[in-house]
Amino acid sequence: MRVLGVLAVTLIGMTGMTGAGFWAARHGEAGSWMIGPTSLATATAVLALSLVWSLPGDPRTDPRWRRRWNWISSGCAISGVANAVWVGALLGAQGVHPTLVIVGALAVPGYIGLAALIGERLRRVEARSPQYWQRTGPRPLLVGVAMGAVLAGAMQFGLGRADGADPLAVLPFAVQAVVLGAFGGTLVRVFPLSFAVNRALGADPAVRRAISKAVLQNRPVPDEHLESAARYAAIGRHAQAWLLAMLGLIYVMNAMTQLRDLVGGAHHPLPLILIAGLTVVYAVCLPAVLRQQRRLARYSDAHPVPVGAPA
Repeated sequence: MRVLGVLAVTLIGMTGMTGAGFWAARHGEAGSWMIGPTSLATATAVLALSLVWSLPGDPRTDPRWRRRWNWISSGCAISGVANAVWVGALLGAQGVHPTLVIVGALAVPGYIGLAALIGERLRRVEARSPQYWQRTGPRPLLVGVAMGAVLAGAMQFGLGRADGADPLAVLPFAVQAVVLGAFGGTLVRVFPLSFAVNRALGADPAVRRAISKAVLQNRPVPDEHLESAARYAAIGRHAQAWLLAMLGLIYVMNAMTQLRDLVGGAHHPLPLILIAGLTVVYAVCLPAVLRQQRRLARYSDAHPVPVGAPA
């Protein structure tokens, strides 16, 4: 269920981005704008899946998490509507049939809504599987890379058979398909681990803050929370390691999108500005996540989970 849910959201995004790539190749600079809303819709869907999946409590029955749910649903709705308008305007400008314009526009919020529904379903699955977090191996990552490679090969083969087509034109999209497949594989590990971290910290916001701050800031943990802190650190060290891999892949995907334009001869300064901005953001974020991962690992080594403690 977990793998299928993540792969469904990832493959839909990969298909949309691939279709946008072919659209761009066919319509030139005007068509390249289609890559923007499809990429943003994919990112929004993945974010919706992750945020709903990792909710520590059910917002329908626990009012402490209802506000967070409202923020998630509002943000996803705004992004979905904005991208739907963007897609509809682009298709309409290219003279596409009105029926296809409407279908294309509605597909975006439908995709994001589907991701949120899958996230809610997976959240319920996690509540019944307390030991799943112990799976931390690289198998999903390897499966994702293999699936991306198959899609990349299909793209290269399909374009190579087209009359007058340049197979090298789709090469950047093929590489991105492999990276996106690897990204989907990391999600299979990141989300269950994030859910397990939330469960280890408990559903009380005040207690969660007290434990996480004490562990990450190397301060004494109250005696009544020692077991929860040990479990939080034991799971969190793996969650943060996979989060590092996920962030790195996100950077590669976004940077490749901009580099493709630069290598293709685009003289607009926007790609260079975006690459520089992304580099600055990740130069700040990645060391912070790495520092947290090391502190969690250090605390976990010094305070192992008591034998026989409930999961």
